[in-house]
Amino acid sequence: MNLFTEEAIEDVMIKLIAGSHFPHPMNDIEVAGASDICQRRQPLSIVPMVALFREVCRPLATAKTQDAFLFGLRLMAIDGTLEDVADTLANANYFGRHTASRGDSAFPQLRCVYLCECGTHAICDAGAWAYTTSERSGSVRMLRSVGPGILALCDCGFHSYET
Repeated sequence: MNLFTEEAIEDVMIKLIAGSHFPHPMNDIEVAGASDICQRRQPLSIVPMVALFREVCRPLATAKTQDAFLFGLRLMAIDGTLEDVADTLANANYFGRHTASRGDSAFPQLRCVYLCECGTHAICDAGAWAYTTSERSGSVRMLRSVGPGILALCDCGFHSYET
């Protein structure tokens, strides 16, 4: 669904099935509808999505990738942002809403902190918390994915703070 963001869920499913059966067409497959897909998401929980993320999201640059390495070290960057989530009571209770002088934000928001590879912009690690969580505390968690051979750059505001 993230690859074909302009497509309806059913159309994404059709593309996936067509692609997987390209060498051996199978015309008798019935594609799940949007409500079927939504209903199957709930019992799965977040566990398979986290496992998929850990499997797929990793550095992609090679030695030939422009701006991916400096002094022999892979360049990575840590930064955070606020993301809107669906306007549901559960999301509002869990993540919270930004409040300003003119009232609450239109949508509940969550704080995301990402570890990205600079040369490819590939997201290699991510965390999501209530919007009141600071980027700094989220950035500490991203250090779990920074190992030998990596030079991690941090956005302004992260330096010289105790964590």
